[in-house]
Amino acid sequence: MTPAPIDLDGLLVGLSPAVKEAVQKRLSLMPDIKALKDLIAAAELDEELAPLVMTAQGRGEEGRRAFDLIWPRISHPIRNVIGVHIRCRNADHVGEVESFAAEAIWNNLKGYQRSGGFFLTWARAYAANQARWHRCRPLGGYIEDLDDPAGQPSIELPPSACYSEMLDMVQHREPWEAAAFLLNKYLDWKPAAIAEKYGDTPLPNVVEAIQTEMVACDPILAGAKASLIRLYRKTRQAPEKTFRDYLKGDDQLVDSITRWSGEVKRAVGNGIISQAKSFFAMACGLAVGAHERLAFLWCRLLREPATRLCALAAMLLLDLLDLFRDGYMGMNDLTEPEIANCLRPLRATMEKARNMRLEDCSKEDLCADVVAWRDRVQTILLGMARDRNLLAYCYLCGCVPGVNGPAKKGV
Repeated sequence: MTPAPIDLDGLLVGLSPAVKEAVQKRLSLMPDIKALKDLIAAAELDEELAPLVMTAQGRGEEGRRAFDLIWPRISHPIRNVIGVHIRCRNADHVGEVESFAAEAIWNNLKGYQRSGGFFLTWARAYAANQARWHRCRPLGGYIEDLDDPAGQPSIELPPSACYSEMLDMVQHREPWEAAAFLLNKYLDWKPAAIAEKYGDTPLPNVVEAIQTEMVACDPILAGAKASLIRLYRKTRQAPEKTFRDYLKGDDQLVDSITRWSGEVKRAVGNGIISQAKSFFAMACGLAVGAHERLAFLWCRLLREPATRLCALAAMLLLDLLDLFRDGYMGMNDLTEPEIANCLRPLRATMEKARNMRLEDCSKEDLCADVVAWRDRVQTILLGMARDRNLLAYCYLCGCVPGVNGPAKKGV
């Protein structure tokens, strides 16, 4: 089937000449409409950052102030890049590498030339290198403390990336529904208090208040302003509209806020579960050894240490897969048939070697091998997912508080 032609003129309407030029220069590289829209967004951001970057390149006090304005605009994608390339994904380590990346970008800022590409692309390269070079260790400890890698706790993904991904899902809803959800579910405001405080407040002002309170409540959400930019732009399309303006008929404001918040909660929860099933199935279908996939599922999703799996080395791989399935049921909202369906490609591989035991898959140190298998699969998966689906992964692992589906009382 021939793909529908791209309405280029419609996409470029309203863009500044500089943004149009940047998009047209790269147009031949765009495989589809989504990539083109992402390019336009990147070009718009680059155009907004350009004067600040030029000022920052001048150094001095004014340059530092300009860099301080740049960083909140790029910190979210920078953290995502770090999360993909760093060997450990503890939130504290990601923050540590982020500070190194910021220093490297500042120190090399004079070498950036806009003619060579977007500033964010250039900055991401420095962040990726800092992540690859980082030697993960317990913060405040030393590398020598990691003598027993199998006994180390499970790696945690960067929660800020997960929050940002969830905020992105929320912003697909109508702006008044999204704002009601964020106040009610994220910030724990009662619907009556929302109606009293913000019922007649223009929605752009409400979104600004949400941004401020989110950061005050949890500093990890320091990038909330950038993450909520789409919601803010939506509200600016009708800047005088308030919650009350979206009531239907004789509906009461408190009841409507409750309903809007609940609808968004269900939609986001179902979206996370759908993504989680896709990620789970992708992990089980990877073109790597069945024993490697099993090690990943056991250590990451079941959250059992590698030493526990090694203690069962004499068991058949199929029997270990059944142990995983039985232990994983009930840990989230995935049903037994859904889990079984995700496990199908892995089970099919194991069926081809029914008598294979875990101990048969290792030549020397089984525990070290299990850790290596686990980490290899995780690296492949995160490389495939890039900065998306981290929320789905965290949902499956249970490693970020508050990321649960409807059966666990909400997102």
